[in-house]
Amino acid sequence: MRQRALMLLLPFVVLGIARLGAEASVRILPLRSAWIPALLVYYLAIEGAVLLVRRVIPGARDGLSYFSGRRPGARRFALGVLLPAVLPLGFFVLNVALVPRAILGAIIVFALVNSYFEEVFWRGLMSYLPATDRVRILYSGTLFAFSHWFFTGAYWLSNPRVLIPVLITTFIMGVSWMWFYLRERSLAYTIASHLVVDVLNLSVAMFMGLQLRTV
Repeated sequence: MRQRALMLLLPFVVLGIARLGAEASVRILPLRSAWIPALLVYYLAIEGAVLLVRRVIPGARDGLSYFSGRRPGARRFALGVLLPAVLPLGFFVLNVALVPRAILGAIIVFALVNSYFEEVFWRGLMSYLPATDRVRILYSGTLFAFSHWFFTGAYWLSNPRVLIPVLITTFIMGVSWMWFYLRERSLAYTIASHLVVDVLNLSVAMFMGLQLRTV
């Protein structure tokens, strides 16, 4: 019972800390640069959650599963890795002319960091929720989408015409990645898929005036 309560409440604690960090950042720094300390707070909250879960839940002490040692089937790879990665492709292709090539390296580095931390938390840690796989998939997918509004919705994702598609696509991504991870136990694949999504989104969105945050 204690484990269930911990895993159900942990996302709200992490997001609450992240939101406080975002609000403090935008009060101190210009909006265009406040996302840097805000995300650092978010990542530190995730790291704290990882340490807590490993201490409290015996099955988590051996660490998260980055590689299962087997190759996923074509259907699982298509639905759990390829599909989420290509969701923002149309957005990227239509607006790729806006991308300054000089900052592409910085975007890739940032996307690497973000995809690692978010996959460790929303897929790796949430897989320890004592529930059926269906509940794990829907719970983590819903809160993953919710996090994009709650964490930065009032600051970097304020345009409703952008926010609604982002919530829909991040829910699909969260469900697909969690479905894949629960079957393959390979975070490396979901991290790679998430990395592609972040690069495609950030390469355009940071320079469109849409104030669109990475997934």
